[in-house]
Order: sequence, then C-alpha cells, then structure tokens
Amino acid sequence: LDDSTNGGLHGVLYFAGTPPERYKLGAASSPECQHNLDVDQLSNIVLVSDGKLANVFVTLKSAVDAASVPPPPTTSVRLDQKGCMYVPRVVALRVGQTLEILNSDPTAHNVHLQARKNKGSNRSMGAAQKPLEVVFDTRELGILAKCDIHPWMGAQVHVESHPWFAISDA
Repeated sequence: LDDSTNGGLHGVLYFAGTPPERYKLGAASSPECQHNLDVDQLSNIVLVSDGKLANVFVTLKSAVDAASVPPPPTTSVRLDQKGCMYVPRVVALRVGQTLEILNSDPTAHNVHLQARKNKGSNRSMGAAQKPLEVVFDTRELGILAKCDIHPWMGAQVHVESHPWFAISDA
C-alpha cells in the first residue's frame, strides 16, 4: 500500500524498566538442532534492543472502512523451522493470504496450529518435505504455532482482516 494514498503509521515502541534475562532454550543443547548456528536459540518473551521492543504486533483497531480494504496479497507469508526454532517467531498475514510453513532442518518437526476461531491443525513435517500451506478464513490474533516434538519451539501467528498492521523490528 502506498502511504501517500492510504496513509501510514510509523513509530518506535520503547520498553521501560529492566527487560527479563534471556535464557537458552532446549535447541541450544539438542544435537539435532546444532546445524543452523545463526539462529537465535534464546527465549524472547520480551525482546528489547537498545530500549526498543521487537516482535510486537500492532494493528489499526477501529475506523477501518470495509469498502476500502483491498484484497489480500497473492504472495505467501513464510514461517520456517530452522535450528529447531520458528523463524520468525511472530508473523502476520491477511485473511485469505497463504501461510507457507517450511522445514529447513534435517530433522522432523510437528506443526501444531492452535487456533480458536479458524480451523486448527496438527501435522507432522519431515526433513526436506515440501512446505505446508495454510489459509485462514477468519480474523484471529495470537494463534500459537508449536512443535510437539521440540516443546520450546513456538511462534505467534496473527491473521488480520485489513492491511493496516505491522510487527515491530529491533
């Protein structure tokens, strides 16, 4: 969307106080998870860098004119399983847009989407398996994606009915 036509929202999210200490997750000590050393294998319940808060889903809550909402993009949003972690750990997409889930690890995972409003799923995903594709038909924020094989793996999936949302970066 073009900011000059549709408006735009830009900002920074700051964290006040002392953020919780990040700790190693199970992937850091699991032999099958040591092949993607570039992947952050620390907890990220609150992720702060230089006082700025990352991985926060921000959305326009009201004043959305349903008649002005464009159709969802035809491009997919990707969620990868890499280093026995979900990368990225927070994703957002539109109702009707495809979530593509990949397995870049040489080990099996289990993709367990715990949706409340949309149809949930719980599927095994082997190494080198072709990506899973999921399309959500209802707005739902905070769908948990987890792996039942590697219990530390988790990601949040946000499905929005309009395009005016973002996820904060570092």
